Amino acid sequence: MRFPKSKALCSVAASLALATTLLTGCGAPASSQSAQSMQSGDASSQDVPEARKKAIAGEGIVSKFIGDKFYDKKVTNEIEALEAIKSAYDRIGADNSVVLELNAERPVEDGNTYYIFQQRAGDVLAYGASVKLVVNKDGNVVALASSVLPNVKVPETKSKIDAKKAEEVVASHCKETDGVDVKIEPNATEQTVIIVPGTQDRYTYAWVVYTQNYMQDVAKDMGYLAHYVDPEGAYMYALPISEPHNADAIAGDKANFDFDKYKEDTWKGTVTLHDGKTKEISVPVLVDPQTNEKILGDAKRKIICVDYAQFNNEEKLAPRVGDGTSFDNTELLAYESFIRVWDYYDSIGWTGPDGEGTPTLLAMDYVDSNGQPQDEAYYIGKKNGFQTFTFNRLNPDGENLDVIAHEFTHCVTSTTMITNVYNNDMGAINEGMSDVMGNLIQMLVENKPEEAWLMGAGSGRERTLRNMKDPHECRQPEYTWDTFYAPHVTTPTKLNDLGGVHVNSSLLNKLSYRLDQSGMSPKEQFALWMSIALTMTPHTDYPQLAEMLPWCLEDLGYSKHSDGLKAAIGETKLTLTEEPDSMPQGNGRISFVYPSAELGNSGEIRVNVVPKDSDKPILAYPAANTNKVSIFVPAGEYKLVCEVGNDNSKNFIYRDGKWDQVEAVDVTMMGENTLVKVEEGKTLELTTQGLPESL
Repeated sequence: MRFPKSKALCSVAASLALATTLLTGCGAPASSQSAQSMQSGDASSQDVPEARKKAIAGEGIVSKFIGDKFYDKKVTNEIEALEAIKSAYDRIGADNSVVLELNAERPVEDGNTYYIFQQRAGDVLAYGASVKLVVNKDGNVVALASSVLPNVKVPETKSKIDAKKAEEVVASHCKETDGVDVKIEPNATEQTVIIVPGTQDRYTYAWVVYTQNYMQDVAKDMGYLAHYVDPEGAYMYALPISEPHNADAIAGDKANFDFDKYKEDTWKGTVTLHDGKTKEISVPVLVDPQTNEKILGDAKRKIICVDYAQFNNEEKLAPRVGDGTSFDNTELLAYESFIRVWDYYDSIGWTGPDGEGTPTLLAMDYVDSNGQPQDEAYYIGKKNGFQTFTFNRLNPDGENLDVIAHEFTHCVTSTTMITNVYNNDMGAINEGMSDVMGNLIQMLVENKPEEAWLMGAGSGRERTLRNMKDPHECRQPEYTWDTFYAPHVTTPTKLNDLGGVHVNSSLLNKLSYRLDQSGMSPKEQFALWMSIALTMTPHTDYPQLAEMLPWCLEDLGYSKHSDGLKAAIGETKLTLTEEPDSMPQGNGRISFVYPSAELGNSGEIRVNVVPKDSDKPILAYPAANTNKVSIFVPAGEYKLVCEVGNDNSKNFIYRDGKWDQVEAVDVTMMGENTLVKVEEGKTLELTTQGLPESL
């Protein structure tokens, strides 16, 4: 599978009449709202549901997949593609309120073309609502995947200022802030929709006012400045550009780093690994012609390594500069591994993390808001014109190609899905895709059979991050409703891991492992999962994925693996949506209904089920729209702790047959009167006495 240059439309920024607001919601570090990480327990709560209700009064997303021939005419362009989609409106649950706008046209060399449409509702982009039409090389429609929001009713939104007022705002700002009497370019001011600074997929209207570039020390080669003013009349920021109305100005987002001003060179040397062994590596560097300083950066691939804190807190690019002979080992290894992943994707025609060759920024030495180092690697999203990733110094993740490829793939799937609904099945699939493709890339690029199917196995951590062939080792389920399985939640929050996104990802991992065991090669699997990434929509869940997988397999000509795929889907039970009455062998069930439906569905409840001789809990949450906690666990004795509240949470332990509130919890000190016994094949119904009905 190879990708020639796509006809991407820079998302909504190519159109001037779109959004006042596009609502966002993925797990994120620090102040970002769009990051994805391998770690569990770090995802921020989402603000999408309530905010979306205020913007769009619809009846909820309808998600469908059509894998049969439903349209007889040929499709060769976006207009014909839209006609084909409209012919299937009845089948996909759409109505006349559903308005679609082309986001990108992505061809696969000697194969399909994917027409990707975003739903627009009045002036608002409907978050997570999109349609993908798949057309083969002969122009025949072969599939359609959709997640649409029918019956939308959007309040009209208008800017409170006009072009003249926007120009006055800019003139005043330049005079008061920079002491410059600027000359406004006549008849050039326009409206656009730009990404909200610091986010990946939240947009807002803005006025663009053009002036001559008076900041020559910032961008000498740029003759103009594009100034952005929000609909309320507040000055936002300025962007150096080559000319008014160009793509950078319209997008309001540009990677402000001049790769061309640096000389290209190579750093070769020895790095020390976590186990004391050494490795010879060679990486590209950029040389400042004035100071002769070498910095970690690559002009060919447009990658630059900078300090995380300065970029995140001050939006400054502080390139990583060596002492002339060396750089930090962990940063060198992360940089080198990232280049290797970049090159593998490029070998199939997917250039850069987003397939468009957008400049990439690696923000090194990830720290929290207090400056404390954090053990996380993240894909932050697109910030300041860069596809941005963060890495830390606490663990040498750069030694693990699969970990770096995991983060890289988060950008790949975010790009193909336009917007990323990062919760419940959708978030788990997103994490699973990064696990699977990261693992496959490591197998395809490196010869380390001992690390196959073990994510982060070579990092020197206490344990691997994921065991894809034995998920139980890392406290993840092997199939839907298995031990450790996390049910869907009504309100995704940090406390419930956004509905188990880092827990239920193992279903995809196990499926991929089973495909390998049935004889599917890593190269074939990589093509299959890239096909899935191109086909699925933001609301593709596990049951829909079970429909897409056989279709993608047949479409790629891999029918010899059909039996293996069918068996893998059956083993992972992707289509099982309701909790079964029967229990896994050797398991019993713990169950109770939280006494307050409002609190139970709020995302403020987590139950920790701790085996008698362990301090590592099995996590349980109230299931979506039921406020019922129900979990399968191996027969045995357990201690139970219920956390109530995301911030300043209250802790309750199950003691003497009821719940008691305690100031602090140390499960190793909980006595015999806190033990409950779970018998194989039986359900232990707990009382709710003592649990609060409000925060």
